[in-house]
Amino acid sequence: QRAIVPVGASNLDAAAMTDLLTVVDLARDYNETLDVRVLLTRIDPRTKDANEMLAFLAEQKLTVLPTKVCERVAYRRAIGEGAIVQEIGKDQAAIAEMESFFNEVAA
Repeated sequence: QRAIVPVGASNLDAAAMTDLLTVVDLARDYNETLDVRVLLTRIDPRTKDANEMLAFLAEQKLTVLPTKVCERVAYRRAIGEGAIVQEIGKDQAAIAEMESFFNEVAA
């Protein structure tokens, strides 16, 4: 079994990780083979927050998916329209991020 956990890439998100780590430990008490993967989301490419979060997650020995999801207007618009970014088709970078994520999860 695999759990995909989306985690924002900010210092505030890192501070909230304590609760997540507790939940992961509890889940592994019931399922020792649970494969937990982190999907880094809401990345602002103008900052170093993502690199700091990656270092923190490595310290916690959590596996991070190669795909990273940036903060994009396309995601907010898609949610507002009840669609996915592929259906809206206006932001090729957002589409590429989602397709990469889907391919990783399906593998």
